[in-house]
Amino acid sequence: MEDLRVKDQKKKKKKKVWKLKLLLFWRKRKWWIILGLIFLIILFFPEQSGTAIGQWITNFVGSLIENIKI
Repeated sequence: MEDLRVKDQKKKKKKKVWKLKLLLFWRKRKWWIILGLIFLIILFFPEQSGTAIGQWITNFVGSLIENIKI
């Protein structure tokens, strides 16, 4: 009869290794993933993303101008 604890330990170890590999992959390529997602959002939703970016720039520049005037 085989020991089920050994199988359970192997499964836990595989899960731990998989999570570690995923974390290391994220750390290495974090900025590429973020920039890729932003590019895909702009590519697939150009009208909404253009509106959002334009609104953000308008608010940012408006707040800069208000702070400079004071």
